[in-house]
Amino acid sequence: MKKQKKSNYNRLPHEGGPEKKRDNKVVGAHAPDVRDAVRFSKSLTVAVCLALVLSTLAVYSQMYNHGFIAYDDNQYVYENAKVTNGLTLPNIAWAFSTFYYANWHPLTWLSHMTDCELFGLNPELHHGMNLFFHMSNVLLLFAIFMRVTRRPWRSFFVAGIFALHPLHVESVAWISERKDVLSTLFGLLSLYFYIRNAEKPAKLNYALMLLNFALSLMAKPMLVTLPFVFLLLDIWPLKRMQFSSFRETWPFIAEKIPLFALATVSSALTYMAQHVYGAVIPLVSLPLSQRVGNAAISYCLYLGKAFWPSRLAVLYPIQTPVASSVIFAVIFLLAMTIIAVFSFKKRPYILTGWLWYIGMLVPVIGLVQVGVQSMADRYTYLPLVGISVALVWLFADIGEEWRISKGIFITIGCALFLCLGLCAFRQTAYWKSSQSLFEHALAVTDRNFTIHNNLGTVLERKGMFDDAMTHYREALSINDNFAEAHANLGFDLLREGKFEEAGSHLFAAVRINPKAPKAQGDLGTLLAAQGRFDESITHFEKCLTAVPDYPEIQCNLCYALLQLKRPNEALAHCTKALQLKPGFIDARYNLGMAFAAMGKNAEARAEFSNVLAADPNYLPAKNALERLNKDH
Repeated sequence: MKKQKKSNYNRLPHEGGPEKKRDNKVVGAHAPDVRDAVRFSKSLTVAVCLALVLSTLAVYSQMYNHGFIAYDDNQYVYENAKVTNGLTLPNIAWAFSTFYYANWHPLTWLSHMTDCELFGLNPELHHGMNLFFHMSNVLLLFAIFMRVTRRPWRSFFVAGIFALHPLHVESVAWISERKDVLSTLFGLLSLYFYIRNAEKPAKLNYALMLLNFALSLMAKPMLVTLPFVFLLLDIWPLKRMQFSSFRETWPFIAEKIPLFALATVSSALTYMAQHVYGAVIPLVSLPLSQRVGNAAISYCLYLGKAFWPSRLAVLYPIQTPVASSVIFAVIFLLAMTIIAVFSFKKRPYILTGWLWYIGMLVPVIGLVQVGVQSMADRYTYLPLVGISVALVWLFADIGEEWRISKGIFITIGCALFLCLGLCAFRQTAYWKSSQSLFEHALAVTDRNFTIHNNLGTVLERKGMFDDAMTHYREALSINDNFAEAHANLGFDLLREGKFEEAGSHLFAAVRINPKAPKAQGDLGTLLAAQGRFDESITHFEKCLTAVPDYPEIQCNLCYALLQLKRPNEALAHCTKALQLKPGFIDARYNLGMAFAAMGKNAEARAEFSNVLAADPNYLPAKNALERLNKDH
């Protein structure tokens, strides 16, 4: 009877495999470093983990003096009533059912709600939670590569680069990017249990792998490509797949079918959310050729910033790619892929690391364009690990082959960490306030109309209206089809009483984006000020259809209805405004006027008296009360 050939299924490199032996020692590019494994005692492991934590704290501890950023933080936290009200059953149900802000990520909403439940709107502690998740990711990454490769020092360098790289500052220092650090936490946990299942298959390990992958997708859908990373790890360092035959390869693919199914569901939900919210830019506005060109250039630019992390910005605007740059980028990417493939036999980690980087960026590389950014630092948070692994293993192997002393590597490593830490510390400082962040972005990017607009809103809140309008006008000089800048400039002009110019910008805003509630409301206010009440009501109603809980517009609609002698309808909107904003004096005055128009003089007197109790100098209420008393 022929002896059956034993499969290498589930065999890890330190359990044996095809490595060559010399002098009874396992050698090779992916062989376990027995000396390092022995010398890396528990106490040294603790010391290394402590060094990773302390160095991360040294870079990011300054965040405890940072506030919220006027870019997404308002939508995610401090102006989102569902979040600020904390963990209530209706809010939890909303988190799982909403497509708000072009995403389905219930775990992220629950995380922000938990912060508000525990800390209120204290930005320092919200930042602290982001930092906690980032440090957890650093330690998890070290533990995972330590376990799967038995190369402690190499794993330490990979984790150190991940902890301190300036490209990761955006993911950590931006409260809105809680989804990034949270998704990565569960993604790494899924990877950890995948490795445990590879070592010793068990239903519990497999179930925990699936659960953590699902939780990762519920925090941010970017990690839909994680099953692809699992396949890469099967090739190296797990060496489970040898591609000897389809029959032997199929089990490794089949075990990931549930993961791919979860990724497909997440992708479908995300695409629906982005379409419902109108965040997906159509092909008519951004042709496929431009998307492909931008994707190729972005892959190269990310690598450039990985090696030389300068001129980092919160937003990089989309630029029309230059044909020569696209050709160069495509040639470079093809050349790197060919090198990785041809070096596979001797240095398999290069192919794994390169495809890890390429594959994980696919969902955010811009082939499906969402938003106005051409690229974003936060997108490199986990994909850059692939490049780190490839380079750390490559230089370490070269050092061993050339017999370079460990002292030289330690010196180089310390210098690298120092440079990365200093750059990251400086980049984190820009996130102290919205103004410093936006001013830095304008200094390092060109034609950044979105950031000009955002800086304008920050200056407007500080009462610097002329400076704000300068930035709105600059944004429109770059992109005259930018509805938000038209709306913001129109509002400031309306406030200054420049009705004609304000009208031109507000009409432009609602023409470009009819769903913009603030622009619709401000246009209604302008038309009401001009006595065009029928037209104003149309725009007020469009605004309130999108945002019913808008007390100022409820009050303005009440006023317009009163002018058209429709007090019964006006009464409902004044009442709603006061429910939303109980101390709203204008709404209470309009409510009194509605009662007076309906002949309910006692109720009207009560409302006017309440207004004067709150503000004795409110002249319209004083005059209305005098008229009522005279008529009586």
